[in-house]
Amino acid sequence: MVYKEGKTPSNARVDIDYSKGKPKIKFSYPTKNPKKDAFNQHRWGFPLIFLIILLWFVPYSYFLSNQTYFVDYPTDCNVSLNEGYANISIQVDGFEDGKKVDSNVNTYRKWVEGVNLNCIEGNYSANFKTDVSILSKDTYLYGIPKSNHLLYLTLFIYFFILAPLLIFLINNIITKILLKNERYCKWFPKAQANGTFFKTKLKRYKKYYSKDVLDNVIILPSFSNVELDYKTSEDFSKYLEKIKIREHRVQKINMKNKEIKKEKINHYRWYVIFYFKQKPKKGYLELIYQ
Repeated sequence: MVYKEGKTPSNARVDIDYSKGKPKIKFSYPTKNPKKDAFNQHRWGFPLIFLIILLWFVPYSYFLSNQTYFVDYPTDCNVSLNEGYANISIQVDGFEDGKKVDSNVNTYRKWVEGVNLNCIEGNYSANFKTDVSILSKDTYLYGIPKSNHLLYLTLFIYFFILAPLLIFLINNIITKILLKNERYCKWFPKAQANGTFFKTKLKRYKKYYSKDVLDNVIILPSFSNVELDYKTSEDFSKYLEKIKIREHRVQKINMKNKEIKKEKINHYRWYVIFYFKQKPKKGYLELIYQ
């Protein structure tokens, strides 16, 4: 068993060479700046989720639950009622001259749903929880002033400008600190594979036999490069020569001028190739991956 770690906790290319007996393991990275790759991958992790909950979701939930507040009973107001109406049809069963008679009685109902106050201090609205409500001098009105533009502007600035900016800056600082910590860099890949903190993808399983070997290779075309646990038996162990893990690269074509755009690297989509000296006839290759 040979164990080796990469320099940074980010997705990396891996080469395993069995041609000389003892496996030789080599790590390399898709770009010239693996630390930048690690930063880009880790800043979308659990610190960001925590900051979004703390700085955005919690204040927003608190605001929604406390959007009704109390003000002094206003004076010099024009009052208009929000009224509700209903036409109700009641079916009446009875007897007339010994015969059963069904008839409908239409009735009318009216109630007050709320009140609008246009006052010198501002415009207010109140909604009643019951059909009958009485206003007195000791009553408080609840609701958000319709004319309080300053409140709306403040909320807009916080939730859509200040909070996202704070989340972005604090998350970048936390990510940089974590990536400088050796314990975190060793812990996170294991935690991601084992689901110690949280698991975003389920592990998958695949088993290959002799009929699955083409041109002495087996290819797993797509996985996340989080975990790859392989097991070989009989001829698959005897003839296994090399293993290569590489990232997917994509080039797009502009159909108008047939121009091929710059190649893009996908750090979240990888493939692995198993090379054999000759085609195995007995045994199997077993993979657990995510």
